[in-house]
Amino acid sequence: MINSGSSNTFDDKVLPIRDFDAPIEFEGVDAVDKGSTGDIVAQVYRFQVYLLHKDVELVGSEPAIAHANSMSNILTTTNEMRAVQTERGQSSDQGRDFVTLAFRDAMAAARR
Repeated sequence: MINSGSSNTFDDKVLPIRDFDAPIEFEGVDAVDKGSTGDIVAQVYRFQVYLLHKDVELVGSEPAIAHANSMSNILTTTNEMRAVQTERGQSSDQGRDFVTLAFRDAMAAARR
């Protein structure tokens, strides 16, 4: 759950994350009933990948489809890397982590 910093939590809506390097505050998690926060975050990354690949039929020119597939592969790999990083308890609170740098570099290479 993303918290805006105020006392309001957003139980009934989802907000986009525009700054991928900014810390995200989560509500308390009961590890007995719901798993650890790291497990839940890893599940979210993997669920995003599931949604990305669910019943998708790409249309367009060959170069456009190739580019879309490239972007999909980058996002899939990055999300899996983040899921593993989270499960292992590795955080990026000391600045950009290797996953963020790898994502940036892969996106830059894909634009060429």
